[in-house]
Amino acid sequence: MSNWNNKKGKRAFKPLKAVEVVWRKGHYTKNIGDAEEEKEKQELKHKFKPLNKRQKEEVKNQRSFRNTLYNLLKDDIKDSCFSLIQEKRRIEAVKPELPPSFLEIAESLKKSSDSNANVKEIFLEKIKLTSEECGALKDMTVDQSCCQAWREHRKGRITASNFKAVCTRVDSIRKKENEDPSKLVQKLMGSTERKTNLAMKHGISLEPHATKVMLKT
Repeated sequence: MSNWNNKKGKRAFKPLKAVEVVWRKGHYTKNIGDAEEEKEKQELKHKFKPLNKRQKEEVKNQRSFRNTLYNLLKDDIKDSCFSLIQEKRRIEAVKPELPPSFLEIAESLKKSSDSNANVKEIFLEKIKLTSEECGALKDMTVDQSCCQAWREHRKGRITASNFKAVCTRVDSIRKKENEDPSKLVQKLMGSTERKTNLAMKHGISLEPHATKVMLKT
């Protein structure tokens, strides 16, 4: 059995145990290469260990391992999450600067020394917001009725909840010039207590859920 049906001129193969056979995919367009070299590569691959015994023990002690890693990297990753955790510190988020509210703009115009200027045009110009200011206002008032900034910036604005009342009163004033709009103005300026009906209470109770959904999108 030293030769397996070996024909004249053909390469002879020695019998091997199954565990000693080097299994590999056939390459029909390339040379197979030396089997001993392939076997040596596989043995080295099996013997390769990424960590020695001492390193394995060090890795088991996670606190010591993190401290060692931190000391090696701290100069290059000063404000990374890893450094913040190791140093037990926090980076305070910079709060965006809010644009002035309608009331603040009105107060500034009252104190203005230029009394001859067209106050209406100046006011309309000052209440214009840039896209950055709109974004800051949206982010800072996301809690809506629970947020003081939301309540302040709401004063003087025509919102979805009071739009119909404003339109109705404007139509009434056009028909009757002596129509008194003072109650509506007080409501818009937040000087009167807001009355909440059942629908509004339902909406307020769902505000936390709506906030979570909005923050995810």
